[in-house]
Parts: sequence; structure tokens; C-alpha cells
Amino acid sequence: MTAFSFFGLLIVVFIIVIIVTIVNERIRLKQKLRTLWDRQEPYEDFERKNASYDDYFRLRSPHYNAHLLIDDKTWSDVNMDQIFRQMNYCFSSIGEMHLYATLRNMFQVKDNKVLRAFKEDSTFRLNVSSLLSKIGKRTYPTYKQTRVINTYHKSFIFLCLLPLLSIALWFVSPMFIFVTILSMVINLALSYKYLMVISKDLGDLFFAGRVIETAHKLATLDVLKDQHDIDFSKFSKLFKYRFLLAQDSSIMGQVFAFFKQLFLIDYHIYNLLKEKLLNNEDEMFKCIEFVGDIDTAYAVSLWQETLPYYIEPTITNNQVAFEDLYHPLLSYPVANDFEFDKDALITGSNASGKSTFMKSIAINLILAQSVRTVTAEAFTYRPGIIRTAMANADDVMSGDSYFMAEIKSIKRLVDIQTKHPYYLFIDEIFKGTNTKERVAASEAVLRHIHNLPTTKLMAATHDIELTQLLDDMCDNYHFNEKIEDDEILFDYTIKEGPADTRNAIELLRITGFPKTVYNKAIQNVKT
Repeated sequence: MTAFSFFGLLIVVFIIVIIVTIVNERIRLKQKLRTLWDRQEPYEDFERKNASYDDYFRLRSPHYNAHLLIDDKTWSDVNMDQIFRQMNYCFSSIGEMHLYATLRNMFQVKDNKVLRAFKEDSTFRLNVSSLLSKIGKRTYPTYKQTRVINTYHKSFIFLCLLPLLSIALWFVSPMFIFVTILSMVINLALSYKYLMVISKDLGDLFFAGRVIETAHKLATLDVLKDQHDIDFSKFSKLFKYRFLLAQDSSIMGQVFAFFKQLFLIDYHIYNLLKEKLLNNEDEMFKCIEFVGDIDTAYAVSLWQETLPYYIEPTITNNQVAFEDLYHPLLSYPVANDFEFDKDALITGSNASGKSTFMKSIAINLILAQSVRTVTAEAFTYRPGIIRTAMANADDVMSGDSYFMAEIKSIKRLVDIQTKHPYYLFIDEIFKGTNTKERVAASEAVLRHIHNLPTTKLMAATHDIELTQLLDDMCDNYHFNEKIEDDEILFDYTIKEGPADTRNAIELLRITGFPKTVYNKAIQNVKT
């Protein structure tokens, strides 16, 4: 067997192994995808170390009205990270980034037709799942092409072809074997040199190519044909060379990457396609958002199936009203009815349900406007911006005390100046200072916010004095408890009027404080 024949046989064997591996992987993948929906399980049940859900949101947010987005404080206050993780049935990093941005109110789930198709059409669901899973979550792109290579060396085309030319001349003279080896060594060295510089850009470029190709295939499905306005003709070169864009960490993938380096393929493809994508950046982002929108729709539709009950909210010109609304993160939530047609002041004991109730409303207002889903039996609302001042804490890095952190949090709400409707939620206002100043400052701030023309306010406090000071502007509500057999029991149901019970001193007795301490506390209250 000649060296040429042996080399050709190696190539044939390599191709056969790749084909068999790909076929086996596709069979296993389809078997897994067919059962995911019925099992109500995510494609991946772990979080990757390189996961960066908010990169796309941070990159694109300057292009949106910041007032309309969910700000960082509100996101943190109402535990939206946990809502995101609960809802994250996405197949791809693009979907995760889009779902995150959607919950921040950058995008909205627009068409229930797609949600229904996922639930009712198993063939459509499997086709979409197969396409999205190929993007996967190995890569979380930055979308920041840095143009690190400014000059394309056309002479490198000769270096790319030299190994093949020298192989073809093996039968002429054995010396061409050494030419082949030398040319491959040179190409490996050059590939290594440039890959050290462009590796991140190259990864993002290849990943963008995969996303655009997936968008193109999704757009051919009947359900999705009217869900985009992308001009795919601008990516004709990308489609032509898309088979070279594959990146795979498997053994076969590494072997393929090695062969690409032998012929400087990555260098040439990078230069061929980078300007094409950069010059059509708007169209590229349309592809990214289209893929993300479909992946988000799948995640939302499956998340809905996991809920005890849910409903699509109804938009009205009135304020918020709901029946049997519950907190989606709780395993055994207590549902409540409420009409939020006037500013509300909520009082009640510790752990009675004030904070959870307000968070339930804030979360569902976010969900209503982002994914058109609320965890209630009935829900009507007027769209508006949600801002909260709830879970404050000391900031060691900035040196802010608890009270200063609270001041800054509430100042955001006082400074509202837009004409958009706002829903504002404040929990245990100014609890970081003494009682006298807390009541005085709380009354002044809450009255100021009440007088803002576009706001609807809900605040929780332990200060019963505020129920009288603000009686002219707020409806009073409360949560209460009862003590039975030295145990405090809560029903977590909101009731009209100010709180009429307190449990702090009784907790001293129940938890075993000295009787003298308990009696002295009772005496202090009476005096």
C-alpha cells in the first residue's frame, strides 16, 4: 500500500467514525427530547459555571427606556432570580438570556399561538426542541466583536492549499512528504498564533453562525413563519460555509479542530464572515431575539404546566384586582383576594404574611406584563412599572448602614418623574431608625408619594400610629394571628382595617424568657 493510499484510507475511516458518532448522538438526543415535556424536566438539570444570564440584558438595555425595565433593586427584592430559575426550561443559552431579559421587561411573550402549539402539537414541540438543543448552553456569547485582525493576508491561501498540493505530488518524489509535514507544522504554528489572539471572537462568531442557522430552520416551520421579519439572504455566505463553523469538545470535535488548524481554515473563515456579520448586526440581533423568543415561549408554556393553576391576565383601565392570587415560589401558598384601587397601608405581626403578600402582587404584575401569565384564578390590571423598597441590608463595600441603604432605596421611589403608571411597594418603611423619627419620616414620605399623579402605593409597617395619620389617603389592611396552646398560628389572609393584635411580648413567654422579663414587658406596654 502506497503512502498516498494509506493516507486516503485514514481519511475515509475518520469520516465513517464521525458519521456513526453523529447518528448515535442524534438518536439518543431524540429519545431524551420526546419525554422531557411529559416529565416536566429541563434539558439540563444543572447550572453551568460560565452561565451569564444577564449579559445580553446589560448589552442591549441602553437601547431601551430604563424607566420601563425592572431595576436591579426590585429584581432582588422580590426574588426574581428564583422565579427565573423556576421558569428556566430553556434549551439554549440564547433562550436563557432572552428569558432573563423578558422578565426584566425588555421583551414580552406576544403570541399565545406559539404557547398553544407547544402544548398541543408534539411534532412541532419535538422539531423545535431538536433545533434549540443543538445550540445548547456550552457557550454564553458576549456579542462583542473586537476586530482584532485588521489585515487579511491573501498569501495564506497558498499556505492553506500547500499541504494538499504536496500530498498530490507524493508520487512524483518522496521529498514532497517532507514538504507536506513542513507546511502542516507552519500552518499549526500560524493557527496557534492567531487563535491565541482571536479565540474569544472566533468562538462568538462561530456561535452566532449556529444561532443564525437555527433561526433560519425555525423560520421554515409553519407555526413560526409569521413570527419574524428577518432577511436571511444577508447571511448566504454563512449558510454556504456553515459546516465549517462546528465547534465540539468531544474527541471527534477535537480531531476535526486539529484538521482545521492544519489548513488554516479557522483563519480564513473568520476573515470571510466577520465583516459580513458586523455589517448586518441589526439583522443578526433579530435572529438572536427570534431564537430567544421561541426558546422562552417553550420555557413559559412548560412552566405553566407545572403550576397549580394560572390564568392570562386581563388588561383594563382600572387598577389591580384579583382572586385567589398566590406566591409562585411557595410550596403550600395561601391564596388571597384583593382590589388594589387605592393606596394601601398594611399592618400586622412579624411573620404574619405582609411581605409575602406584597411580593406576590409585585411578582404577578411583572409576570403579567412579561410572560402574560399570573398565578391566580382571576386577574385584571392596568399596565404599569413596578418598583420596590423591601429587602434592604448593610452594604460593606460602600460603607452604607442599613438605614442609609433604606434611604437610597426609597429615594428612587420619591424621585419618580415619568408619566407612566407606577406600582410602588415599601416594606417596613424606615425600620432602621428610632420610633419617633420613623413615624414622622414615614408619614411625610408616604404622603409625598401618594400625591404623585401616576403612582399606586402599598406599604407595610409595624407602626400603628401611621394607620391614623394616613387614614385620609390610604385604605388600612392587616394580617393577624392567634395563640393556641402556647403556639402562634397564622392564617396568612388579608383583612380590612388596621392590625388589632401583637405577638412580640407573647413570643418572649412562649420561647422561655424569664417570667420577670415577660411581666416587666407587659407592664411597660400598659404604662
